[in-house]
Amino acid sequence: MTWLVLTGVNGFIGHNLALDLLFPNAETSAPKVDFVLGIDLPDSEGRATHARLLGTPNYHYGSGIDAVTAIQERTSVWGEPPLAVIHNGACSSTSVTDPKIFQVQNVEASQTLFRYCAQVGIPFLYASSASVYGTGSQGFSDDFKDHEKYSPLNLYGRSKHDFDSWVMNQTAHPPVWFGLRYFNVFGPFEAHKLGQASIFLWGRQQIESTGRLKLFESHQAGLANGHQKRDFVSVFDVTRVTWKLLELIREGLDLPQKGRFVNIGRGEAVTWLDIGGALFDAMGRPTAFDFVPMPEQLRAHYQYYTQADLSSLRELGITAPFLGLQEAFEKAIAAEASAKPAV
Repeated sequence: MTWLVLTGVNGFIGHNLALDLLFPNAETSAPKVDFVLGIDLPDSEGRATHARLLGTPNYHYGSGIDAVTAIQERTSVWGEPPLAVIHNGACSSTSVTDPKIFQVQNVEASQTLFRYCAQVGIPFLYASSASVYGTGSQGFSDDFKDHEKYSPLNLYGRSKHDFDSWVMNQTAHPPVWFGLRYFNVFGPFEAHKLGQASIFLWGRQQIESTGRLKLFESHQAGLANGHQKRDFVSVFDVTRVTWKLLELIREGLDLPQKGRFVNIGRGEAVTWLDIGGALFDAMGRPTAFDFVPMPEQLRAHYQYYTQADLSSLRELGITAPFLGLQEAFEKAIAAEASAKPAV
């Protein structure tokens, strides 16, 4: 029997991974598994993402911060360990100011899972973040040798950088591990993220209600409003790359230090005007922008430019093109429209 573990399953990326596994379609590249063990914190159980998966025959949900105990319990029931642990469980809010929350949820819980996977011999794929790169002034290389030169701009980014640093210094590793450095991911099923959601959620809400889209003014000298640039990547590409990495692992991939960090972005920075225009086009609406001042508390740690260096991804042989922005938005709109109701 084959099964996978998804932590953060009630979150944005975790939920999309689960949907790929549990409700495959012609485009899905997810592995065929008999069961999925989803794990998340109790405070996430009021979300639509949680309700949507309950009752699915090949899905088992484990509640609580002790993910290792949940995995051990399922191993005893299902008779063998999982194919891999895909760990997206974390506090991803850039507005949380309590460092202990990040230390417990993003560092210590991840360390416990890493050690367990090393002990049992289970591949471990986990969510790092492009926030580790800080302002981007030092580039966006995911190579080990460049890691320590980066200075994250907030507690969330620091927690991801701290765990990445810890992983690099371990002598006992899972058979293969990947730290997935997500850039600006957008797509369906992120309503629970509220103020941390992507333009796909808040942009669509604004356009539907007013016909216009509000963007932050630029507070960088010489940079026009709306010309801040980010590497925006569809969650559909994030899931596709995740499954490809898992396929490489199952084919016997062997890496120095047993693993590596991997940037997951399109490798192309586009302006907020570009991404907004693509959303208007996907919705069949004419473009209309307004610019508003950026809140003071965001200005000190705002990334004006991000662009993934995809060298590691290409070296691994993952070369398929990423979705265009308008196409990705259209797929996301269709996915939400056709999704199983959350009951």
